[in-house]
Amino acid sequence: MDIKGEILRKIKLSQNILINIHKSPDYDSFSSALSLRYFLRKLGKKATVISCQKINRHFHFLEGAKNIKVINYSKFDFSPYDLFIIPDTATMERVTGSVEIKLPKGIDYIAIDHHQTNEIGYPLRLVESRSSATAEVLFDLFDKWRVKIDPRLATLLLAGILGDTVFLRFCEDRKKTMETVLQLVRKGADMDFLSEKFFEDYAFNLVRAVGYFLINLKREKNFVWSAMDFETYKKFGQPEGVREMAADNFFRGVRGVGYGVAILETKKGVVNMSFRSKKKVDVTKYAKLFGGGGHKNAAGATILASYDEAIKKIRTTLSG
Repeated sequence: MDIKGEILRKIKLSQNILINIHKSPDYDSFSSALSLRYFLRKLGKKATVISCQKINRHFHFLEGAKNIKVINYSKFDFSPYDLFIIPDTATMERVTGSVEIKLPKGIDYIAIDHHQTNEIGYPLRLVESRSSATAEVLFDLFDKWRVKIDPRLATLLLAGILGDTVFLRFCEDRKKTMETVLQLVRKGADMDFLSEKFFEDYAFNLVRAVGYFLINLKREKNFVWSAMDFETYKKFGQPEGVREMAADNFFRGVRGVGYGVAILETKKGVVNMSFRSKKKVDVTKYAKLFGGGGHKNAAGATILASYDEAIKKIRTTLSG
């Protein structure tokens, strides 16, 4: 079956379409969803991007991010919609925000992703694990479908690629990704604008919270780790992205260790981990120990336990 052709056929047959932003969204999640909405509206479709949590203002510079609809999946009325597209999401828990919430029947689904640990099993499912970002998968789809990519769409797609590769530091297929980036820049993607927003537009409390992670950094045999409990997180104003920022920019780069883990209790009893590694170390095997997954050099997991219990379990499991 030509899955890419089938996806386009299903889209053309649909009229009112939902697109998902996954839990704890990153640049690729936003980029993929907003790029799809931009494309769908050009086709004359009704398209709505939804999220299980409030959108961090840091991402408002991405076109359309301010208009994302925040919903409660357990109460949302899906009946007016005939298609739900799930981009850049490997598990259903990251779609709805809870393992206990199930998506309804009676609506068609399409999954588009690049995570090698993708577990979503809908018939219309495209997973390209050699792509560095779901935005790169979408670029290939748009190219196959002969979609005109204007500067606004090009900038959205480039944001996802730059985000998931940490500004091209980590690529699954560097030659392919660099060629995609070059094509997007030629189509008008504003890389200077994205560089400014990525690295020169941090909230004050976000930077202070990263400092807390760094001050409390600890070293084990082959990894470093730091953690923040919920009460401390609240004192900093609960800045989204702090865990990932600390892990991306500092933890993976510590000399003499293979990887780092940033640990954050985002709610009482909900402890999230971000694993980041040097190129040769595959951290998905560590994330899987806690029911998580992701990419070779960037993965994550969640533990539902008290903060102290979670820290004990993490240290025991990773040091064992």
